[in-house]
Amino acid sequence: MDKLFQKDEAGNWMQLWRPTAKAALAIAEVYNTETKSIIVKEGAKTSYNEIDLQLWLEFCQANELMLQDDAAGELLCYKLILGKDTEMILDGDLSSLVPMGDVEIDPDTFLLIMTNWLFQRQQHQETYIGKRELAEWLDVSVPTVDRLLKEGCPSKKIRSRRVFNKAAVNHWLKS
Repeated sequence: MDKLFQKDEAGNWMQLWRPTAKAALAIAEVYNTETKSIIVKEGAKTSYNEIDLQLWLEFCQANELMLQDDAAGELLCYKLILGKDTEMILDGDLSSLVPMGDVEIDPDTFLLIMTNWLFQRQQHQETYIGKRELAEWLDVSVPTVDRLLKEGCPSKKIRSRRVFNKAAVNHWLKS
């Protein structure tokens, strides 16, 4: 991952990346903070907290970085950022993580990765599709989608067109 700052030919520091307002909102939502307090600059983030670790686990799961879905898989995921010798004293207990070895991904780079990923995830979740596209995505017929609507499948009506949010439908189907 690239650095946030770099020296130009004259030896002056220049900022390479600046979060957009939407990206700042995406990360502020996860950290439950005011947007005004989001500061992304090199050297601003110096350590990881429990929210970071939970977010990293979601990132690993979403990007299929976990080979197994158990405590051993979680530990391997945490070792990707905290160091290859990191140990977890109690399985599944984040407070029992003991980082060891060199940090694999520094907190600044982590924040950059998470901001980009959260923004992309937010953009993906806000995408709406029509009834035919939903039927294709679910590999069912359009009449089956109509039956799902009667069962409470989440949707929105925009003028005369019914649209669906994939993430909301997926969540509804799993519950």
